[in-house]
Amino acid sequence: MLAIRPTKIASFALSAVLLTSSLLSCGSTVKAEDIDTGDGSVLSYNFDLEPFIKVGKYMGVAVELEPIEVSETEIDERVDLYLQQATSYETVTEGTVKDGDTVNFDFVGYMNGEPFENGSGEGATTVIGKGYYIEDLENGMIGHSVGETFNVPVTFPSDYHAAELAGAAAEFEVKLNYILVADKPEATDQWVEENTDASTLAEWRELIRMQLEQEKDSQHTTDARDKLWQTIMDGSEVLYWPQGPITYYHDNYIKYFTDLAAEEGKSLEEYLDQYGVTSEQFYEDADTSAYDSVKTDLVFRYICEKEDIGITDEEYYTMANEFYNGYYYRMFDTFEAFESEYGAETLRLSVMYEKMMDYLYDNAEITQK
Repeated sequence: MLAIRPTKIASFALSAVLLTSSLLSCGSTVKAEDIDTGDGSVLSYNFDLEPFIKVGKYMGVAVELEPIEVSETEIDERVDLYLQQATSYETVTEGTVKDGDTVNFDFVGYMNGEPFENGSGEGATTVIGKGYYIEDLENGMIGHSVGETFNVPVTFPSDYHAAELAGAAAEFEVKLNYILVADKPEATDQWVEENTDASTLAEWRELIRMQLEQEKDSQHTTDARDKLWQTIMDGSEVLYWPQGPITYYHDNYIKYFTDLAAEEGKSLEEYLDQYGVTSEQFYEDADTSAYDSVKTDLVFRYICEKEDIGITDEEYYTMANEFYNGYYYRMFDTFEAFESEYGAETLRLSVMYEKMMDYLYDNAEITQK
């Protein structure tokens, strides 16, 4: 399944209406099939929600989590990571390549005697045998000398991510530029004292344990919120699907990927083919995405209206800026550019969702095994 964007904001990335536009009247006798839900040209929930959704229990929901535990293996792995980050490399311009070497190389790939798209590079680095590049290419460098230019015949794996290359035969012209020899430090008391906030290796490992526990505690909160919301969603039932929002999400899913394809100068079919996705799968995904989005919208809006959850302008700007500073500042030069890209109303819905989840989390029964 192709995904649009893996963020909380993406949950509402196609939504452009205020939550307050939906009207809820308890005990309505109007039949869902008689309610106008729009034609899907815009997203609107300006109708009574009750005939469409039956929301399950959402207050005091029980969520059980695994206990927070940090193993010695996890500490070893984090120590090794820090030592890898502190590793220096010497450039060696002579010698032959062997398994496990870190090498820098240039390459050009050919199929039927012609260079193929995205098949060349300069100054590439790989560790022979690690599989960062296809196995035939890495193994084909073993035994060759630094400075040498040579050809390596390859066969792409049958499950290669680019469908047009999967299982295909090709040949790479390779030039070995140099070998990088690593000087990885050893975790001794002296190195720890000189390079960390600890005085001994044992003290450093204890600090790392505490760090890992903090990371797991933070992840526990995220896991608990996700599990809480999934429990609420699983316990809720759509009584009747509002066709307007369904059409909106379905059409915009297709438009999103059609636009991506156009940016690459491809048709939608060509774009899907490069990822090995059939048209049938794609349109099934569009349907699934639309139904999932609408159910999420209905449950979210119902709870917010029932519990009178709203946001002030101050809350909006505070949390939207947290979104920007925490995740999106590398993508956008300013908050204004970020807001313009996603739309203020989309961000308002995302802020509303987070406030709703805070409320539900504070009223949930979170336990550890």
